[in-house]
Amino acid sequence: MVTNIEKKITELTTSVASKAESFKEQEGLNHINYKDIISNLKENEIYIDYMNISGEYYLMTLDDAGKKSSFAFPASYSQEIDKLIESFRNNIDNTIKTKSLTANQAEPLIQSSKITLSKLYDLLLGQPLSTLVDKKKSLIISPDGALRLLLFEALYDKKAQKYLIQSKEIRYIPSGKELVRLYRYTSKNSNAKSHATIISNPNFDDKNTSKVSTMRGITPNTNQSGIIKSLFKMHFEPLVGTKLEAQNLMNILHPTTTITHYQEDNASENNLMGVSSPNILHIATHGFFINDANGTIPNPMLRSGIALSGANESAKSKRGEGIVTALKLSGLKLKGTDLVVLSACKTGVVDTKDTDSVSGLGKAFIQAGAKDIVMSLWSVDDNATKELMTSFYQKMQTNSNYAKALKEAKLEMIANNKHPFFWAGFVLSGL
Repeated sequence: MVTNIEKKITELTTSVASKAESFKEQEGLNHINYKDIISNLKENEIYIDYMNISGEYYLMTLDDAGKKSSFAFPASYSQEIDKLIESFRNNIDNTIKTKSLTANQAEPLIQSSKITLSKLYDLLLGQPLSTLVDKKKSLIISPDGALRLLLFEALYDKKAQKYLIQSKEIRYIPSGKELVRLYRYTSKNSNAKSHATIISNPNFDDKNTSKVSTMRGITPNTNQSGIIKSLFKMHFEPLVGTKLEAQNLMNILHPTTTITHYQEDNASENNLMGVSSPNILHIATHGFFINDANGTIPNPMLRSGIALSGANESAKSKRGEGIVTALKLSGLKLKGTDLVVLSACKTGVVDTKDTDSVSGLGKAFIQAGAKDIVMSLWSVDDNATKELMTSFYQKMQTNSNYAKALKEAKLEMIANNKHPFFWAGFVLSGL
């Protein structure tokens, strides 16, 4: 069985390599193998690569001791995994609709999510994987298929009555190749004084509007129904919380950090694309993902992005200014940037049927040179995001490990019995 799995992995790798040869040559990563990944793993780390091949899940694990393992999920497990992920996403959607409920009223939604997440925990981290994972402190996960829409830290261990984040440190990476590339080609920004660029509260229209959004996501035009089929059929509403969020972050970072802040009309595409290797790039705005089932948008890197100033007016006139896709963002100058925070909705979402895994914003920023990227997997609440981001940056002042700082911020929200919708939406991809 292992031989067959490795044969499929080899075939898949060859297929991907043939489509990305120019990139590999440019980065000098022509001959990456599992030994290269192992050599970059730290103590007590395990790399878990989930693969979806023809609708069935497989996984390969590599640990810091050099141990390599491969597993195949039974077909019935693969189908059940996808159904459970869909159920959890539906639970998130229901929470979005009813997030104003009291704690007692919200409790059934929390319990329902725990039941689903515990089943996923057993399927994804049960035997034989559990014998490997239990011994490790940190998990580096490369998901595929519908698993790219799942927050692994939200998986619930019903025996321990804990979310996975309460017992493990978890990071995400698009692929093993990207993990090696990050270790080889990124380093801490050597500026004597830290520099942060913050983009917040874009003015999406040419004139102010009194309508305010409480969710960081896309809203279809009123005359549109069904799947969004064009970058220009979107409308973005103001996000007051991002203004307050930016002010909180500047208060936390000052005076140890030089800050460049672009807001309202200045939160523009031109100013973003002119950014050059800040230590931290924080973008607080709407994000979008277009599930292009009919293939009307040929390039997958055009299916996700962020909205900046003038996006609504540009959409009406079909100019595109302010609607910044992953393709364009991959051209940013971020070599030496330690952290990019996409404080927006759906910035980590990818097309689960896109086996090349190139449509996500996370990979775009990694290609641009950033080391760590924080992004979201669903529409996030404006106020809850402000709370989480403020706590995250406070933790960063005493903990230079961004993954640990984000974990600490999430644990605070878990302690307040918050539904995973409020704390699990943001993930860290990178080192």
